[in-house]
Amino acid sequence: MVKPAFDESFHLSEAGHFIATAAMYVRSARIIRESERWDYQSSMLVRPTLHLLSHAIEMLLKFPLIHAGNTLEQVKMNYGHRLIDLWLEDENRHIRETVAAHAQKHWAYARDSGKWPNDDFSPNPVEVVDKALRQLGRLSTKDTSFALKYIYPEKEPAPRSAFLIDVFGDTIEDGVGNPRSLLQGLTLEQDLDPR
Repeated sequence: MVKPAFDESFHLSEAGHFIATAAMYVRSARIIRESERWDYQSSMLVRPTLHLLSHAIEMLLKFPLIHAGNTLEQVKMNYGHRLIDLWLEDENRHIRETVAAHAQKHWAYARDSGKWPNDDFSPNPVEVVDKALRQLGRLSTKDTSFALKYIYPEKEPAPRSAFLIDVFGDTIEDGVGNPRSLLQGLTLEQDLDPR
């Protein structure tokens, strides 16, 4: 398989479809999370939002594997929907670096905003992302009977959707604008500047 060129035809390639689909799902999750309804119907909206987010992250993490020449069948067979296995794949090291940078940025913003006075923001944000990704990944596996799709087990922890949407949303948007950033990493401070 020939790697697609990073030109105007990129988003027509299979790899390009993966990053475009990730963007579609994370944007949908963000719309729901930021809607006025979230304030009074969050209990109804949390699971569908996490389901959209989980799918966006899965598509993001499969993008480098497809771009590297793996077929869709190989990726399905080797990883299925296991987010942690995908997350730890060496092909995703630059995505992990970008996610870490965005996590630091959003953690600092949340801390400095004063919106959450009861949170001391003492955990390392990269560890928060890792733990949340493990929780989200678990909700997408048979360990929880695929809780995001079916019946959510009582007392099963769920990650903070807003933080993950911000962190992975920014990473995905970086990839839509500059797919190389997901394969080679961000190279300039301005790559992380949201303006």
